[in-house]
Amino acid sequence: MRRYMPIAMKAALAQLADAKEAGAKFISASQLTDPITLVETRFLRARQRELGLMTLPAPQLIKNDSAETLREQLGADSVIDFKTERWSIGTIISGGFSLEPIAYRIAYTGRARLVRLNDEKIVWEGTCTYEKDDSVTPKLIPYDMTGSDQGVAVNASIQALADTCADYLWRQFFGRESGPDFLVTPVTEVTNR
Repeated sequence: MRRYMPIAMKAALAQLADAKEAGAKFISASQLTDPITLVETRFLRARQRELGLMTLPAPQLIKNDSAETLREQLGADSVIDFKTERWSIGTIISGGFSLEPIAYRIAYTGRARLVRLNDEKIVWEGTCTYEKDDSVTPKLIPYDMTGSDQGVAVNASIQALADTCADYLWRQFFGRESGPDFLVTPVTEVTNR
């Protein structure tokens, strides 16, 4: 029995491969990294200040996240677990016959949770979700997507988004309407490049 792939499918697969290659080049040129490390750092700094802790144990990446492994390697009864659920850069649709140039914005969903290791109970869980149409991060223009600026604009947008997410998770964790009182990393939109 022979299997046939329609020509349209071949073209779609070729486009997908080209998009993956372009994405990999952009990530490399821009030195993009998962925003969760920025979220975690800011959240833990704010938590440290809130609780009056002098120091915090260094965050650790552990491949096996079983409760037993975490107890053994960290020597802790509880852990705060940070995870990126998804992140991407999407095109902003301005609608209609707009003369506005194409723009992009980062979409992100992150999660943090406090897990008690002895019974593997999730004591607290918080999430932050920002869609590409939210105005949390500045718009990015096509030039920003080339990596020509070594990712300065994209990374600044990621930093602003991570700051906002970490602060939102902190408010959820402590049950507050406002705070923490850290400055958000300033990001400005540059329109004339």
